[in-house]
Amino acid sequence: MDSEPSKRNGTWKFTLYFDTEAAFKVTDKYDNIKGEDLMTKYKSLVGVDEDILRVNVYEVPLYKWQITKPLLFHMFVVFETQNWWWSIDKDSNGITLQRSKRSDAALYTIRQKRRLPGVQMMLRDEGNMSMHTLLYRLYLAGELKKEYDNNDRNCKHFATSVFNKVAKNKEIVSVHYTAFKR
Repeated sequence: MDSEPSKRNGTWKFTLYFDTEAAFKVTDKYDNIKGEDLMTKYKSLVGVDEDILRVNVYEVPLYKWQITKPLLFHMFVVFETQNWWWSIDKDSNGITLQRSKRSDAALYTIRQKRRLPGVQMMLRDEGNMSMHTLLYRLYLAGELKKEYDNNDRNCKHFATSVFNKVAKNKEIVSVHYTAFKR
């Protein structure tokens, strides 16, 4: 079943949902990592810190049939480290972090459901920090306390902020998205 962000119950939880292996439904999932526990619980679940080698921002339509796709879309970030592929999303339910040994699982699933068709890369770059450092910076910025807001704190703001924190050079893939370059 495809996952449409607008069809999810919009109840912000102030917690991080973490899926330890997005490619398999039988893995451990944690839906209650609170801001104050973010660094300790996350580090114990993840283990070894890894440098982010690549960071990519993607867009995906909000609906299966959508003529407003150039304006209305969901944005998320995918990271490549030495041993994992990671994705991070913000929607009206909260922030989702998932990882997988398979790039397609990080790219085409969200909370164990298929994303809608039409995932396209918007931005890409080399990484300039580790996963632990990124999570620490998100913690310091209070991201789990920032409820989703369609106008001011949505997936686009979040993905752009994450990209700008992690990206080394801010390489633009499409001229359409030059507003996201610092």
